[in-house]
Amino acid sequence: TVDALQIWYRLNDAVTWTKKECTSTNNKITLYIPGGTTKIECKQAPVDSAANEVNPSSPTTQEFTIDRNIYVANTQSNTAYKGGSSAHPVTLKNAKSLLTGKNEAWTIILTEDITASSSSDLCSTSAFFSYSNSSSYPDFALTIKGTSDSDKKTINANADEDNKRRVIYASNFSLTLQYLNITGGYIADDGGAIYYKSPNVNNQSLTVKNCNLYSNTANNGGAIHTEETTSVDTCNLYSNHAVGSSGGAIDSTKALTISSSNFYSNDSKNY
Repeated sequence: TVDALQIWYRLNDAVTWTKKECTSTNNKITLYIPGGTTKIECKQAPVDSAANEVNPSSPTTQEFTIDRNIYVANTQSNTAYKGGSSAHPVTLKNAKSLLTGKNEAWTIILTEDITASSSSDLCSTSAFFSYSNSSSYPDFALTIKGTSDSDKKTINANADEDNKRRVIYASNFSLTLQYLNITGGYIADDGGAIYYKSPNVNNQSLTVKNCNLYSNTANNGGAIHTEETTSVDTCNLYSNHAVGSSGGAIDSTKALTISSSNFYSNDSKNY
């Protein structure tokens, strides 16, 4: 919110500027910024009633820092806000669309427990959340998190024999999962809760910390299938099942570090 009668603003280094006029009696202008915005610039300009208005020529530009957070809930309150605050979250599926073309670290914050109620909630046919990053954006990274260790949020794929899907599929970027309960994955492929792969550009890796992974089923890796460097820290993995030959809890093809974590009641065909 700024004190002005009229301002010009642009988002993400757009070529053109947009005018916003004051419509209140207190000479304040409020801009609602989409959650996918990384940069906003504002220039104050005097009211000009000329028919042919031009972009402001004032050399003073105020640049604001935008938090790269996207807030998520089961339902989307208002499409205009695009997840920019906890009061106006988006669905997990719509959060995915806001990440396209980004080349920085972003965070998805769950404001409540979320569940895939139908196929329309899914990011892909085989995952509740799915994102494959383009090699054009090697610096992109993502964190998906709940509130805190004492207030974990649940992400539930709600899958079964007739509705197969994993919870999270991620490729070609570093992924951190924190303060989550990850459950309800059921997939004929590998990785019931998480399937992760990366070409290891810029040391990309998977980090799972302060999470509970339980009641997931897959071919191999009932909870996690990973094809890149992975760290599991302060987690509980239990009641996960692999119908294949390896990894009732974790199936890993690369370096795997486990610390301060508990495993119990996980099983696979051979182990």
